[in-house]
Amino acid sequence: MLLSESEDDFLDELFERMQEASRGLPPTKRRPRARRGQKKSDDRSDSFASADLGWRPGPGIARPRTWREPASIKDSLSRVVWKRQWGESISLGTIISQWPTIVGSAVAAHSQVESIEEGKILVRADSTAWAKQLQLLLPQIEKRVGEELGGSGDYNVVIKGPVAPSWKKGKFVVKGRGPRDTYG
Repeated sequence: MLLSESEDDFLDELFERMQEASRGLPPTKRRPRARRGQKKSDDRSDSFASADLGWRPGPGIARPRTWREPASIKDSLSRVVWKRQWGESISLGTIISQWPTIVGSAVAAHSQVESIEEGKILVRADSTAWAKQLQLLLPQIEKRVGEELGGSGDYNVVIKGPVAPSWKKGKFVVKGRGPRDTYG
């Protein structure tokens, strides 16, 4: 995830404020845990007393993060993406947002990604000449899309020309081939 300098500065300032706010709080009071097999000093028979005899991590296991130690936003977002299995959807979204960097600014000025469905990336060109040019560049475009996706799936790039306007207006329409212009 790329952050701009202003967003990065904002996150640094936010983290520093959170640390300053946590310094003024009193430390949490914890009762020492009794080791297994030892008798507890106070004989309480409630269910919470048995929780004090819980498992302790060994010396090689990292201690868990507490609420005072905030996780980074990058770690939190990557955990959410992993749990909800959004990795492929996000990488496909980067194809749409990074289209000018994938194909170049000149080609991107005359084409755009229209949809991504069922393994097909539909690219619409603004003229038939540009549609033909994109057909010739199709192997390079598919290679760049594969690099951007990281080999996460097989996606075919489908290039379409411009959509011609409809001349069928009104109640009475004469059947025929319509206008003979390609609009591009």
